[in-house]
Amino acid sequence: DGRYVPKLISAASGPTGGAGGGAAAPPPPDPIPVSLAALIRAGSTRGGDCSAVASEAAWACGTLLCDAGRPPPHPSTEACRVLVPALCDAVASGSSRLELKREATAALCNAVAPPPPAAVAVGGRAFGFRRASSSSVR
Repeated sequence: DGRYVPKLISAASGPTGGAGGGAAAPPPPDPIPVSLAALIRAGSTRGGDCSAVASEAAWACGTLLCDAGRPPPHPSTEACRVLVPALCDAVASGSSRLELKREATAALCNAVAPPPPAAVAVGGRAFGFRRASSSSVR
């Protein structure tokens, strides 16, 4: 179910909250997605060794975006604002190495794919995954 992903993405931002009237501005992006986006952009514009680091950052984005699509304020969904544009730039850039383009494309696929099914808890332990219908799997 990705229960650790929200904790990882929002670990550096600390608790949020507060009372205020009127329309609230969207919260600032969390620092981890911002850092990953900066690494990806550096690799897609400079190439070389930066592209190798950017490939690893794009892979990390793919793991962080596996729960994207859950209702806001889910951190994976919120991270899309920062990560998806950087990943698209990496795919479209002529300076990006093939490895970076591959990892960025895989991360984008994770972002648009439906979130994984929830784990079925048996005695407090994750046992398996629920499927919508057994007839849809062949």
